[in-house]
Amino acid sequence: MAAIQRIVGTERHRLLERLATRIADAVLGVDPRIDTVTVTVRKLRPPVPVDLASAGVTITRPSPIVQNLSV
Repeated sequence: MAAIQRIVGTERHRLLERLATRIADAVLGVDPRIDTVTVTVRKLRPPVPVDLASAGVTITRPSPIVQNLSV
């Protein structure tokens, strides 16, 4: 998907959560039939004070349509 390639390839995000949210928003915007998306992002050897092989985050987002129906 071109939008995800652009987000990952050109945008800079300080937090993995923000990157995952941007990807989720892009996927939800592709087709109104998508009601929920789950995105997992992992970073190898993150720049943190402890020795980690990787760090990651998983988020699940409902589409705005589904979110509005549950209110």
